[in-house]
Amino acid sequence: MKIRDVMTPDIDVVSPDDKLRTAARLMADLDFEALPVGEDNKLVGTITGRDIAVQIVADGGDPEATTVNQAMPTDPL
Repeated sequence: MKIRDVMTPDIDVVSPDDKLRTAARLMADLDFEALPVGEDNKLVGTITGRDIAVQIVADGGDPEATTVNQAMPTDPL
């Protein structure tokens, strides 16, 4: 068996410029805790519900005004 045999072929991604509310809504709709962040057909990072809650909302940030880029880890490794 090859990895491609178990991978999901069509994935949902968010853009770094999307608002956090958009990312959170997509996470809720898909029942996922994390989403890939893509730009120009390249993976540029990931965003999690925890990133949104701890990095932004807990500090009083506005998920309607904050972008995915502002909340996602700058060095995912």
